[in-house]
Order: sequence, then C-alpha cells, then structure tokens
Amino acid sequence: MHIHAYQHRAGLNCETTCMRNVLAVHGVEFSEEVLLGLDGGFGFGYFERRDNGPDIVIGRQQIFSGQALRLLGVRARSLQGSGAAILLDQLKLERPVIARVDLSELPYWNSHGGAPFGGYFINLVGHDDGQFTVSDAGFPELQTISEDALNRARTSKRSPPINPERWCHVIESVCGTPDLARVGYFAVENCVRDVLKPSIGNLGLPGLKQFAAGVRNWSRTKTGTVKMQLWSDGGVHEVSALACQLQSLGRAIEVFGTGGGLFRPMWSRFLHTFGDLVGDERLLDAARTMTSSAHLWTMLGRNLLEVAPESSQAALDQQLAALVETIDRIYQLERKAMDGLRSIRPLATRVPPAAAHLNTTSNFA
Repeated sequence: MHIHAYQHRAGLNCETTCMRNVLAVHGVEFSEEVLLGLDGGFGFGYFERRDNGPDIVIGRQQIFSGQALRLLGVRARSLQGSGAAILLDQLKLERPVIARVDLSELPYWNSHGGAPFGGYFINLVGHDDGQFTVSDAGFPELQTISEDALNRARTSKRSPPINPERWCHVIESVCGTPDLARVGYFAVENCVRDVLKPSIGNLGLPGLKQFAAGVRNWSRTKTGTVKMQLWSDGGVHEVSALACQLQSLGRAIEVFGTGGGLFRPMWSRFLHTFGDLVGDERLLDAARTMTSSAHLWTMLGRNLLEVAPESSQAALDQQLAALVETIDRIYQLERKAMDGLRSIRPLATRVPPAAAHLNTTSNFA
C-alpha cells in the first residue's frame, strides 16, 4: 500500500516540509518559508535541565499549531492514539499521515538513542509487510520503519516537556483561496505578540533572556562528564558536560531541521517576501534586522559545531564567553525587530491589487 500521488522532497524543517509535501498531493504549492510565517510558531524556547545534561533550545514556540493550514483554507484533522491501526486507517483513505515522533527513536537516523527530541515530524506514505514508508525532511530518499519502532518513536517519554504524545495529523481537503492582505498580517501580529508576551517565561524574548542567564551559569552547572554520541565514529563516549552542551547547542541551531540559524533565515525571508508583496516598509525593516540576527545565529551554530570533546577547559571557557556576548547582541536585534512589528496592521492604500490573494503561482510558492 502506497500513496502514489505523494512525491517525496527533502526540506529545511521537518514540520514545514511535511505540510508542503502533503499539500502538494492536493495540487497546492507553498514554500516552507510561507508555511513557517503563517503558522505563527516562530520564536524561541529554552528548557533548562536539572542535571548536567544539555539544556534544550528551540527556535519555535508552538509545535504544529495548525494555524497556517487554517489561514490557507485547509481542512485538517488531528488524531491521538498509539499503534498502527490509527495510521493505517488514514493511509487506506489515501491520506499521508503527518506523525510526531522522537527523533532519537528513528533507527535510520543512527543516533543510537542520543539527543532525544519529541517535536520531530515525518510523513507516513505507505505500508507493506509490517513496515511503514517514511518521507523524512532530512533525507533525499524515502525511508522505512517497523511498526514497533514507529510506535516507540510516537510514544517516547524521553524528551520532556516536548514528547510526541502519540499525535498525528491529516489533511482532508483544501477549500478556497486565502486573502493574503488579511491572513499575512494576522499571522505576523499574532507571532510578534506571542514572542513579546509569551504564555510562559521560558518562551519568546523573556525565554531568550532566561537563556542568556542560563548560559552564564553553564561553567557552574555543566560540570563533570556525560554520555554523548560523537559524529566522528557514531559511538557513545564520556565527554565533558560543558563540551556536550556547546556541541548540542550547535546542533540545535544548525542541524536539527531548523533551516539553519535557528529558523531566523527562514522567517526573515518570509518577512522580506511578504513585505515586497504588500509594499510595507515596516515588514522589510524587520526582515533586514532579522537577517542580521540570522547571521549571528548561523555563525554561532557553526562555531559551536567545531567544539571538540577533548577541548581544554580554557578553550571551552573562551567559547562560553563568546556565546554570552553573541546572545546579548541577538537579543537586542530581535527586540528591535519585534518592537517594529508590534500591533502591525495592513496599509490598505499600499497593498497592490495583485497581492490581495495568495495562490499557487505567487512568488510565495
């Protein structure tokens, strides 16, 4: 059993790639940037560990909110349940299943259980002889996974508070054409509000401040050794807790499905394209500021990926000092961008008539 209308394409981010590829089954094309921008989940999250293991940093504040799909006139349904039956029922209806999983439990990633992350998404597009066919944003080819392994990935409790909780999603139909002048501004305004005043203090700009404070304490909290999978040989080794934290942060920024730069390049491109389309300099100003932040995040992530497990304490301390300085600069830039977009509304007299609707031939796709 396989959904023949589905075309696998790798992508920048697991969630936006999954949505893009499933929407294409319905004959609708949107870029990952517009899906990220309209979904409103962009932001920041910091989750501090109580032990000396690596703290969790993410570049989004919501996981599969469904807002982008609603704004684009897409009828979707969320389902919760373990086992294969709930997934097979949808595949029999020729519906790809967007499944939330723990990345570390996907055997074809060869992570050997290291770096658990329960906010990862894959598309299930077929099933044969006890094996699901997987479309994963991180791979150029389709993958397979056994029913048992997939169930472990969907029910994992190894990444609190970001566990998969057995959620999956399907797109049932696409209805109508959205009014970009309305839904674009709505999405930006909601996102900015949530970044400036999030529901909890470890998200958004307050979370970024918490992160800066946490980083300043890492020389005290990330002591001793921890087990970490090294990419050099794929093995799990005892390494310095601080080296593990710095390397893990680099992976979170640049490697784990963020499109690089912790989503900042993707969101700045959304703002730039949207600003051009509706002729709003406020959006373009924010896009330029976020591009500067994106550059800092990217350079930071790449530098941290170079941290070696055998690095001396002096070298780690030097990396830590540079990290603190960079995070402070990033905070100022992102504060400026968000303040510039606070309570943003359409400039009706400047919205070109051709930009009133978003369709599959616009430059958003």
